[in-house]
Amino acid sequence: MAFGLTLRGLPSSEIRSRVEEAATVLGLTSPDNLLPRKPKALSGGQRQRVALGRAMVRKPKVFLFDEPLSNLDAKMRVEMRDEIVQLHRRVGATMIYVTHDQVEAMTMADRIVVMSQGCVDLYEKPANRFVAGFIGSPPMNFIRGSLTSGSGRVEFRETCAAGHGALLVLPESVNGKLPPSHQAEVILGLRPEHLHPFRGQTPAGH
Repeated sequence: MAFGLTLRGLPSSEIRSRVEEAATVLGLTSPDNLLPRKPKALSGGQRQRVALGRAMVRKPKVFLFDEPLSNLDAKMRVEMRDEIVQLHRRVGATMIYVTHDQVEAMTMADRIVVMSQGCVDLYEKPANRFVAGFIGSPPMNFIRGSLTSGSGRVEFRETCAAGHGALLVLPESVNGKLPPSHQAEVILGLRPEHLHPFRGQTPAGH
């Protein structure tokens, strides 16, 4: 971890202080001190932590993490997630974290961006069905049906082979986004956290 700092000509005391601080955060000093070991004497997870330490000791303004926890076991991954979050709070630097683990992203990030074929989409307002279904645990629910606007409200009717499906009256905020009279086949997406039990009496035909 000290190699890059040595090349930059930093004083030995500064190098030692930075390495020891990073090693403590990354668990490289306890229960066994791993700092004297050569890379070939370290496990895959330990090498991953050393690589993370090499970035930490330089104290950059921007960190770019490309799946840094992929070689760690489940227990260590959970611990390292917390350590990286704490590191971010202490250092205050921007951290761009690339991961295919959506749970990891959702538990660590201040902002989440999904990239698909060069396009960037967000969790709250996904641009397409791929992003809507990819991010989220449990994933978004999709219901095929028709959308009708008129009489001052927008209704969604589920397409159902057995007959009439569920009828939903959408929020008033949707009214202004459609023409006064409009009908179209659509796919409605509902996040599980937006569904709540209804204990009242269901109106006839709904």
